[in-house]
Amino acid sequence: DLQNTDGSFSWYPGMSGNRYITMRVAQMLAKGGDVKALNQGVDVEQMMCYLAEVVAKQLEEYKALRIENVSAHFPAEEWLDYLYVVSALDGYGLKESAKKDANEVMSCLVDTMHALPLSQKAFTIAIQWFCFGRKKNGRTCCCHGGNALEW
Repeated sequence: DLQNTDGSFSWYPGMSGNRYITMRVAQMLAKGGDVKALNQGVDVEQMMCYLAEVVAKQLEEYKALRIENVSAHFPAEEWLDYLYVVSALDGYGLKESAKKDANEVMSCLVDTMHALPLSQKAFTIAIQWFCFGRKKNGRTCCCHGGNALEW
């Protein structure tokens, strides 16, 4: 079995968990559609808890560096992957604190949109629309934390 007790997945049996492979498993489940039918032998709730803990630690480190005005490594691609999984799985197995962290991650992405590569900007907009999109006067409006995009 490749899933560990903390919810993470390892490359090979007996190895410690790896956030990269855990995220890839989560993405495959999310892309598959019906998670309950696909998760045979996978503890999705525990997996999502593990990923939420990883993101919470990254967010905490990022905020601490920002307070110190240090140029912080911004794990935009990892955060976008996480938000995709959270939105595709509709928050499956997430605690309220993890949902709050997901909203904070989205705020960080939106606040630093100018510094993201074009592909990550597009992915941020797509996730923002999927999670927070609304119709306003017949136009799509994505808004989060006071930022709005309309087209």
